[in-house]
Amino acid sequence: MENITKQAKKIVSPVLLRYDNLQALDKLYEAQHNVDAIQVVMNQNIQQVMENTQDIEVISIFYNREFTNELFAQEVRGKSESMKVMAGQFEKGAHQLERQMYWRNMRLKIIICLIILSVILYIVVPIAVKFSRDNNNSENENTNNNETPQNTTSNGTLRFRF
Repeated sequence: MENITKQAKKIVSPVLLRYDNLQALDKLYEAQHNVDAIQVVMNQNIQQVMENTQDIEVISIFYNREFTNELFAQEVRGKSESMKVMAGQFEKGAHQLERQMYWRNMRLKIIICLIILSVILYIVVPIAVKFSRDNNNSENENTNNNETPQNTTSNGTLRFRF
C-alpha cells in the first residue's frame, strides 16, 4: 500500500506543481492579470479627470466666468464621452474574459478530480476483487465439505458407473 502511495505521489506531484502557477502556464490568465492592472489605472485616471473637471467648475464659479473657449469645452466633453465608451467596452471585455477564466478553471478542477478518482479506483478495485474471490473460495470449500461424494451411496458403499 505504501509503495502505491509513493508511486501516486510521483505521478501527481509534477502535475500539481505545473498547475500551481497559472500565470506562467496560461497566457489567458496572464492577460487577465494585465487587464486587471490596467483597469485599476484606468479607474484612477477617470477619477482624476473627474476631480480636475470639478476643480475647473469651482474655479469658473469662483471667478464668475464661463469657459471662454467653447472649443476647449467641446474637446473636453468629446474626450469624456469617448472615455465613457472605451470604459464600457473595457468592462464588457473584462466580463467576457472573466467568464472564460471561470470555465477554464472549472475544467481544470474537473480534470484533477477525475485523475484523483481514477487513482482511487485503481487502488480500490483490485483490493475489492481479491476480497471477493477469497470469500467465494471459502464459501465453495464449505459447500463441498457438506456434500456426499458421487461414487458412494448413503450407507457408504462404493458404487461404480460404466
